[in-house]
Amino acid sequence: MSHIPMPYQNKENKKIRNSRTNPDIKEKIRRASELMMQRNHQAYKDLENK
Repeated sequence: MSHIPMPYQNKENKKIRNSRTNPDIKEKIRRASELMMQRNHQAYKDLENK
């Protein structure tokens, strides 16, 4: 498997920021998921009531 460089990486800093390495990203993902679940739940309830 060959290494494909990412455009946002440079030679000085090859660390990829993700939810495992960055708690801010993890929290943003958690909040976005929670909001999406609330919207989906509301849409489901709206369909039930039609």
